[in-house]
Amino acid sequence: QNYPNPFNPETTLIFDLEAAARVKLTVYDVLGRKIVKLLDKKLPAGRHRVVFDGRTLPAGTYIYTLTSGKTTLSKRMILLK
Repeated sequence: QNYPNPFNPETTLIFDLEAAARVKLTVYDVLGRKIVKLLDKKLPAGRHRVVFDGRTLPAGTYIYTLTSGKTTLSKRMILLK
């Protein structure tokens, strides 16, 4: 989940891991083009926060994908200007 949503210029992506795992967190535009890879590393169990700064991007809808082990979660976030 991210907060705030809609956001301008930053939002914080918050997620929990039940066990240590390699995590990939990537942001895409609505056409599926990769905007930025925010995370690609092993993290310990617990709650994690990653800040996404959209100040250099145009307003619009973006999708973030979080992959951990065999689980992938995608959610939308809206950048307002």
